Amino acid sequence: MKTEKPDMKKYLNYLITVLSAVLCLFHLYAVYRGTLSIMRQKVVHIGLILLLAVLVYFVKKLEKGERIHPIDVAVNALFFGGVIYAASYIFIMDKQLVFFQGAPNKEIILAGLILTAALFFITQRTLGWVMPLIAVTALAYGVFGDRIPGALGHRTYSIARISSSLILGEDGIMGTPLGVSAGTVAMFVIFGSVLQYTGAGQAFIDLAFAAFGTIRGGPAKVAVVSSALFGSISGSPIANVVSTGTFTIPLMKKVGYEPEYAGAVEAVASTGGQIMPPIMGAAAFIMAQSMGVPYMTIVRAAILPAFLYYFMVLISIHLVAVKGGMKGLPASQLPDFKATLKKSWFLILPIGVLVYMLVVLRLSTNKAALYCCGLSLVASWFSRENRVTPKAAIGIFLDAAKNMISVALACAIAGVVISMLSLTGLGLKLSSLMIMLSGENLYILMLLVAISGIILGMGLPSVGVYVILAALTAPALVSFGVSQLSAQFYVFYFGCISAITPPVALAAYAAAGIAGCDTNKTGWLAVKLGLAGFLLPVMFVLNPSILMTGSPAAILQTAVTSTIAITVLTMAVNGVPYPRKASRAVLILSALLLLDGGTMSDLGGLAAAAAVFAIETILKKRGGQP
Repeated sequence: MKTEKPDMKKYLNYLITVLSAVLCLFHLYAVYRGTLSIMRQKVVHIGLILLLAVLVYFVKKLEKGERIHPIDVAVNALFFGGVIYAASYIFIMDKQLVFFQGAPNKEIILAGLILTAALFFITQRTLGWVMPLIAVTALAYGVFGDRIPGALGHRTYSIARISSSLILGEDGIMGTPLGVSAGTVAMFVIFGSVLQYTGAGQAFIDLAFAAFGTIRGGPAKVAVVSSALFGSISGSPIANVVSTGTFTIPLMKKVGYEPEYAGAVEAVASTGGQIMPPIMGAAAFIMAQSMGVPYMTIVRAAILPAFLYYFMVLISIHLVAVKGGMKGLPASQLPDFKATLKKSWFLILPIGVLVYMLVVLRLSTNKAALYCCGLSLVASWFSRENRVTPKAAIGIFLDAAKNMISVALACAIAGVVISMLSLTGLGLKLSSLMIMLSGENLYILMLLVAISGIILGMGLPSVGVYVILAALTAPALVSFGVSQLSAQFYVFYFGCISAITPPVALAAYAAAGIAGCDTNKTGWLAVKLGLAGFLLPVMFVLNPSILMTGSPAAILQTAVTSTIAITVLTMAVNGVPYPRKASRAVLILSALLLLDGGTMSDLGGLAAAAAVFAIETILKKRGGQP
């Protein structure tokens, strides 16, 4: 057996490499040609993803030294063959599928059943039990819900009708979320992998160290800046933590930050990568598609919230550094900014070109990502150490394909849930139920939606949380007069922020592992540091101008007052420079008034903050005596 395992692992890795290359080249070709139907793109995408997930599962078992049972091999081989059959049939029947809407033939029903079963089985192996259980519950409701009495019941649906909804419907497995995964998300994942392999990711880290390393609390500020930039490329909080945290966390500990605090800083900064323009998380692309708006509309709306999120983190770590008397790193231990920029400017140039293509030229996101992939490859040849050789190209394919797996599976299985919600009308019923539970109170409804997002985030990736919340809870918010953009951003943020919310804070736990510290303490410190991530969604609803909507005067007022609010709130939470409980309480009240969004509340908030500053200044002159 000892001689068989390495051979089997080598063979599986070879298959993974081939399929990864086929997957990435297929997506590049589909965007370049622009003639392939969206159904064919989706079915090839999910088909290859399912096959890759099976192979990756076996390789991970071999790497852990676990025994692979013959029954396990047989079951997976059965699904492997079934996926190839089902995907091939749908690919070939592409143009004829429209004639079977609502009345599919036996072959389509069989293909649908095979893909659905394979999706449940393989997603459980890859993402865990939570999302498949939610999907199975939704599917069971679609099949047996006609037996439920009262308002929650529905009329009888045949297996053929359910299969048609799952496979052929716009709300099913092959629906909008998977379409975005097979298009824009796939292209930006490939672009992100190209940037990392061409050295752009490391260039961001080096530039951040060169710019901020020497100032007070420098390594922590480097963690924030580099994670914001790097996270905009990766879109994955955990991948971001592992990539940048390996450098930043030990340096934060070196200058005096506690291990738990260092881990929390990295976790919060990495989580923010999903909300950081211009390249945001996969959920942002799905949001644009489902709302029917250009992606740049989402990017523009995200600018001010992303700034405020990172601004609070930067102020927090600065105040902690001041309180602890920390210093930066010696310049001799850091890269030179000018030299680093001169050496790597052409590696990060594609990011600027991407923004230019999207904003000025108004190219589609897919085309812009394709052209910038090509530009990055060309730019890499100006640097000996970062040239993309055939070996590096294989690395890009592998990295991109593996990063697509979790997103694609989450999008596909979320389609099962959305399909059943749409077919049975349960989505509208649950929205009505949430409105009833809230007592038709917007604030209670917002709290229920936030709690739902945090609970779902315990077992789902952020894209899965967003897709389900957008289907279940966003309509309830809209029914209260909340704009569609505000409602979508509200659920989007709570889908993202779940990565640092205990008891299952995956980004915080990954950072704690690098820092070698307590995971729960790191998670709660991350909540404290990332407090803006919990408050900003409330502003989306109460003060939509934070999303760059409304008049320029309203947007400017919101930008100024919210920046002041975040500043005084951070001072109050950290107790620096005013440790008195009374002063901190008034500053919290000031922040809440400033975040409320009205002119009178803004004036009240400013007056409260000014009063604290004046009183504290007088007390300081008197030696701290009242």
